[in-house]
Amino acid sequence: MAKRLLAVIAFWLLSIFPAHALLPEPKAPTWGELTPAERQALAPISIEYDKLPEGARRRFQSAARRYPKLSPSEQERFQSRLTDWAKLNPEDRKKAREKYKEFKELPPEKRKEVKDKWHQREEKKQGQVVAPGQNSPITPPIQPVQPQKQP
Repeated sequence: MAKRLLAVIAFWLLSIFPAHALLPEPKAPTWGELTPAERQALAPISIEYDKLPEGARRRFQSAARRYPKLSPSEQERFQSRLTDWAKLNPEDRKKAREKYKEFKELPPEKRKEVKDKWHQREEKKQGQVVAPGQNSPITPPIQPVQPQKQP
């Protein structure tokens, strides 16, 4: 009876906690272990890449894998933002993360309002006025990625 009970408990535990959940995550690659395409996409942060925490390196590698599928304008935007991010000091990065988290927690209507105000400020800084609903030079239109046909 006790053996049967132990077997049921073991089965129950394994069904709740699959074995792969108990394994440690694979180590994030170092700069030298990235593919040439990933290194090209992440070039703006090449100097500090190996100093980043494991989670950040995994996220950057994931973004670099998607990079070739982006349109040329999206790739340019990605590189520009990554360059700007690389220029920030750790304290400013922390503030940016906190602001982003706060922004994501806003209701959709409030997020749109905040975005519109930000775009207006940026356009005034550049001396450009763009009618609502039109694309500004600050925010190029994002083109949908067409699925590639597989042979």
